Amino acid sequence: MGSPSNNNPQRLRFGLFEADLASGELYKRGRLIRVQEKPFRILAMLLERPGKVISREEVQKKLWPEGTFVDFDEGLDTALKKLRQALGDSSQNPVFVETVPRRGYRFVAAVADETDVDVVAATAPSSSPLAEPTATERTEQPVTRGFGRGWQLLATGGLVAAVLVGITIRVARQPSASAIELKQRQLTVSSSQNPVRYGAISPDGKYLAYADLKGIHITLIETGDTQNIPQPEAFKGNRVDWQNFRWFLDGTRFLVNQNPPPERANGYDASVWEVSLLGGAPRKLRDTTGVEDVSPDGTMVAFTTNVHDLWLMGPHGEQVHKVYELGEKSSAIDFRWAPSGNRLAYIKDQEGTIESRDLHGGTPTILLSDVKDRLQDYVWLPDGRIVYALAEPRPNNDTCNLWERRVDKATGQPHGQPWRLTNWAGFCVDNITASADGKRLAFEEWAGHASVYIADTQSNGKRIIAPSRLTLSDSWNVPSAWTPDSKAVVFSSRFNGQWEILEQRLHEDTAKPIVTGLASVSDHTPFSPDGSWILYTTRASNAQPTQVMRVPAIGGPPQLVMTGGSDGVRCTKSPETLCAIAERSPAATKLTFIAFDPFKGRGRELMKFDTSPGSDYSWDLSPDATRIAVLKNLTGQIHILSLTGQPTLMINVGSSSTSSFLDWAADGKGLFVSRPTPRGFALLSVDLHGHIHALWEQEGSLGISALPSPDGRHLAVRGWSVNSNIWMMENF
Repeated sequence: MGSPSNNNPQRLRFGLFEADLASGELYKRGRLIRVQEKPFRILAMLLERPGKVISREEVQKKLWPEGTFVDFDEGLDTALKKLRQALGDSSQNPVFVETVPRRGYRFVAAVADETDVDVVAATAPSSSPLAEPTATERTEQPVTRGFGRGWQLLATGGLVAAVLVGITIRVARQPSASAIELKQRQLTVSSSQNPVRYGAISPDGKYLAYADLKGIHITLIETGDTQNIPQPEAFKGNRVDWQNFRWFLDGTRFLVNQNPPPERANGYDASVWEVSLLGGAPRKLRDTTGVEDVSPDGTMVAFTTNVHDLWLMGPHGEQVHKVYELGEKSSAIDFRWAPSGNRLAYIKDQEGTIESRDLHGGTPTILLSDVKDRLQDYVWLPDGRIVYALAEPRPNNDTCNLWERRVDKATGQPHGQPWRLTNWAGFCVDNITASADGKRLAFEEWAGHASVYIADTQSNGKRIIAPSRLTLSDSWNVPSAWTPDSKAVVFSSRFNGQWEILEQRLHEDTAKPIVTGLASVSDHTPFSPDGSWILYTTRASNAQPTQVMRVPAIGGPPQLVMTGGSDGVRCTKSPETLCAIAERSPAATKLTFIAFDPFKGRGRELMKFDTSPGSDYSWDLSPDATRIAVLKNLTGQIHILSLTGQPTLMINVGSSSTSSFLDWAADGKGLFVSRPTPRGFALLSVDLHGHIHALWEQEGSLGISALPSPDGRHLAVRGWSVNSNIWMMENF
């Protein structure tokens, strides 16, 4: 093809994307991606001259003409960040937009214009997606939307000939499927500072009810008009999580859970509330209960009080009775009604299956198996199909796609093989709901990000200067250690399903790899007490044991220290010489702390700590090696355990705390934790007397942690956020 700049095309294709330069619109696999004006104009400049360096000065002249009073550097950096975010690109490992130091930016991917579609198709090898699929491939063939003008494929023996003569065709989802184009539409436009948490489409397909950090909202889908539901008086000024929206058939009201359970195995702290479209605040229907689903005719509500049983009640909380008792050794979540209303499906946690059984008990029927740790959510449609979201296998398990399987509505018996509906990348899917006729499907698309920030401490750690961002990529970055000289941060990073450990010096933009290609890595990767080794835990899969590894601080091949350390590894710094791991007992009733040597491996047992099954715990070793702090996550209770025989100290940072991070201060006189706020999460400093100092709040954050430098002058802060919105799909 000729250069795009020579042909001056209006539609350019690269990777999975297509840019319409005339309309200023960006599409991914045929789906419109929202991009602001300036990021798109930068993209257009790069696409018009692929492979050529576009200087910052050139961008400034075109986007910020002379006389425009803005901070150009900050504006350009922000625009490029938003562009990379839309493309799922990374500044450190660019696929599309490369930063050329001290010069500008360059588009490094192949670019094609719309006139090249037929050439690419005609010359595709037999192994390409254009070739006729095998029998197995037909079973998993997605509904395909092509590049360019949306040309589509038909899985028949005449495929190649049809493409060569320029016939516009499509891949049939099933032999009997009609050639109707799959339609998708974004229903909410929240940013990462106020992510959408849960939502559900109404039975008539006209409304979307959803929640974000500001509360519950109801949107008329066709117009976008939105009604804000007032918070109950008791919750005003507090963080409230509304989850599991379940509409009644008449479409005038729905049920929703408030503050879901922190410890599902021990009972629910959730409560069920009723919300009416006629107005007013939510009304509490039942305490210590989690709503699961409303029956298709709206006469029964399925709910749970723990993961071992299922109950039914009437639409207003009447006629409560137990349906299933699964037993203490079996658990189930995510109950869904069959379209006939005579059965309920559920996910078996341990087995990784979807089962169903009728309301009178009987032998369960397996609808889907072998999806353990990959199944996100599912819905049972009126026509008998089950549509479910499934994470891709490693290393791509940050990506989820929609699948379907046909099931007999009366008996729950599955028919045929699972069928893949989508072929997306770069985000996951959850919270699937459907209209009563099954023609509209709503779901949440989300992608999580974690960044490393650096903050300077003041007033003995009771205050900090506003953090500045250290890592510039939008992947998952977790600060895990400081170098002994306090001049660089070691952090773990995940991109394209692979973990790596890197080191980045303060005030620098790039990081140095230490270990790459890991299947997993622990949040803490401490230096050995002498500073010569970095220690971490990893495991090849969930079924494999955890391994403690060491790698030279200057880089080199990793070496096995020992097997163990499922709950992480910690080390003190010279002159102290203690390293420790934590391990859960099989019944999850004990957390055992064990000393180890970076060369000799496992050593003596330090102590045991009683735990509750189903609960999570965070822990850290004090700098002077005399104490271990243990935080029972989601409660705010910190236990300071003594390794020298002193009494245990209890600190409570607030019953509303949902902190899941804990780190000792550099001087051992306090701890860093976090807890939710109405707008996000706050980082706290807590001394050993329980005095709390708020250090920083990140809007929209789902969690914060802070790791102090050895000299106590800096904090490496992790800010965790998510981009999350509700989409709708039709003609699937």
